[in-house]
Amino acid sequence: MKLSCNLPFRTTCSHSIFRLAVIDAKGERADRLTLLRRWAIVWLPLLVPMLLVTLWTTRTERPPALICVPVVLVLWIGAAVYAVVYPNRGLHDRLAGTWIVRR
Repeated sequence: MKLSCNLPFRTTCSHSIFRLAVIDAKGERADRLTLLRRWAIVWLPLLVPMLLVTLWTTRTERPPALICVPVVLVLWIGAAVYAVVYPNRGLHDRLAGTWIVRR
């Protein structure tokens, strides 16, 4: 397999170590926009609510904000458990339309 100069932007460290690739529905390597969408599906549901809760606690009362934190964490952990149960295609891969395959 020929490695191209843009490989670092198309894979993660763990994908490189385990010789995995992210492909799209056409069976081709996923482009940067698809990979960015896949990343956003995983991390934004955790980072954005936590940032909002942090901003909320500095401006208003803490109890309502502190109730939101466990709810968001439980939902995110639920998605992580789903990824463990179905390791070949996690929820974020289903939503992004990608698959993880061996190179």
